[in-house]
Amino acid sequence: CKQVPEEKCETKYDQKCHTEYDKQCDTKYEEKCETKHETVCDTVSETKTEYVKNTQCRLETEEQCHETPEKSCSTVKKPVTKHRDEEQCTTVTEKKCSPS
Repeated sequence: CKQVPEEKCETKYDQKCHTEYDKQCDTKYEEKCETKHETVCDTVSETKTEYVKNTQCRLETEEQCHETPEKSCSTVKKPVTKHRDEEQCTTVTEKKCSPS
């Protein structure tokens, strides 16, 4: 008997690789305090007196009072907190391979 050589089979795979890009972002919150000037107004009533003269054979003086509204304003300082969002991004590369 003759010996038949044994043949071994092997499957080989080539690998194909590619680079994937991904963007990663972080949001940074920042608080900033400022003083804001604001005008505040009130209505103040002031009583004014007037004298009215009537002539009726004799001179009489009559007192008449009435309220006169007057606007009084002042500027006040008010603390204000402002928020600012700042997004910072970086590109992340990742090599991915798969059999072809």
